[in-house]
Amino acid sequence: MKPLMNGRHIKLNKERMRKLEISKAVNIAVGCVMASSLDVNEKREVIESLRKFERQVEEADAIERFLARLRAMAGTGNGIGETTVRKIRAFAEKEGFISPKR
Repeated sequence: MKPLMNGRHIKLNKERMRKLEISKAVNIAVGCVMASSLDVNEKREVIESLRKFERQVEEADAIERFLARLRAMAGTGNGIGETTVRKIRAFAEKEGFISPKR
């Protein structure tokens, strides 16, 4: 009998929950900005910044998933080794695509 959820499913669910929490926080912030006494142009600028932040978090998550998949596939005969994955991660961190790994 197959398990209902394996480790990968649990990790994906955690990622989805994190994304939902960030989206929820951004939406709450947008609501606060809309209710504020800022003028329309200031509101638009702040909301655009919040949405930009939300997109950046989503993009960083996608890159992290890609790197995790590369790491899992390293050494399986695909020509990508662990050293290459570390170099790609270092490049992504240096260029600001992702935050340094904690």
